[in-house]
Amino acid sequence: MRFSTLCAIIGLACGLAMAADHPSFAGTWTLDAAKSTGDAPGWASMTVAEKGHWFRMAQNDKNGRLIRAIEGECKTDDRFHPVAGGDGGSIKCKWEGSSLTTNQHWNDDHNERSMRTTLTADGTLIQDVHESGPDGTKDAHLIWSRQ
Repeated sequence: MRFSTLCAIIGLACGLAMAADHPSFAGTWTLDAAKSTGDAPGWASMTVAEKGHWFRMAQNDKNGRLIRAIEGECKTDDRFHPVAGGDGGSIKCKWEGSSLTTNQHWNDDHNERSMRTTLTADGTLIQDVHESGPDGTKDAHLIWSRQ
C-alpha cells in the first residue's frame, strides 16, 4: 500500500463543507507529524477547495528524500464513484453529523481504506485512517493544523 494514496484520501477527506451545518475544511493545512501516529511522512501540506457537494485537494509530502505531489476530488453523495488515474478504483464520501467519512477501494477491490475526519473546537483536524490489503493492515491517527 502506497503512502501517496493514503495522503490523497486524507486530502480528499479534508476538503469538504457542503452545507452550513458542516464544518469547513477549506484552506491550507500542515500535518503535525510529532502528534500523529502511524505511517505519516516527516512533513506534509495540503490545500483544499470546496464547491457544493464537491471538494478538491492538492497535497505535497516529504518522507526522507522522497517528495510527492498529489491531487484528488470526491463527491459527498454516499455513492461510489470511479477514481481516474493513479491506482484507479472507486471512492465514496458522506457526512455523518459533523464528521466526514470516506471509503475507497482499488487494485480490483484487493485494497480498502476507510477514514473519519473531524474538526475539533480548537480548529485542529483529526483523521483516523484504517487501510487493509494484501500487504497487511495499517492504522493512523493524523493531526492537521490550519495555516
